[in-house]
Amino acid sequence: MKPSLSSQEAIEHVEKRLTSSLPRPIFARNFLGETLSLIFSPFYVDGKIYDGILRKPVSSVLPQDFDIDGMPSDQANWKIKFVPALCPNCGWDLQGARDSLALSCKNCNSVWLAGKKGVTRLKFGSLPLSATNITSSYL
Repeated sequence: MKPSLSSQEAIEHVEKRLTSSLPRPIFARNFLGETLSLIFSPFYVDGKIYDGILRKPVSSVLPQDFDIDGMPSDQANWKIKFVPALCPNCGWDLQGARDSLALSCKNCNSVWLAGKKGVTRLKFGSLPLSATNITSSYL
C-alpha cells in the first residue's frame, strides 16, 4: 500500500499533535534529531486481513466497503538481499557486532567489508599490545 501522506504532511501532522496541548502563544520550538521512517509490513487478504509475518488475522471481518483494488499502491523499486556472514575464503562464520562495517574470520585470519554486492577482502595489520609499545609510541 502506498502511503497516503507525503513525508512533509506526516511531519506537520506529528508536529500539530505534539504542540496542540501547549499553552499559546508558543514563542519558540524545535524538534531535535527528528527522523521519519517508512516501515514496510506485509499483509494479505483471505476473507480477513492477515499479518504476513505472524500469519494471524488483524481484523475479525472485512468491512463491507473494503476493496483491495481501490487501495493506493506502488511497486517497490528495491529488493531485500541478504549477504551471508560466511568467509568467502574458508567458509567459516564471520564475526562482528550488528553495526560492524567489517567482519573478521578467526579461522583464516581475514577481514571482510560488507557491501552491496557481497563482501570484499580488506588488507589489515596489527601490533602486539604491551606496556613498552604504548609508552614508546607516545614519547
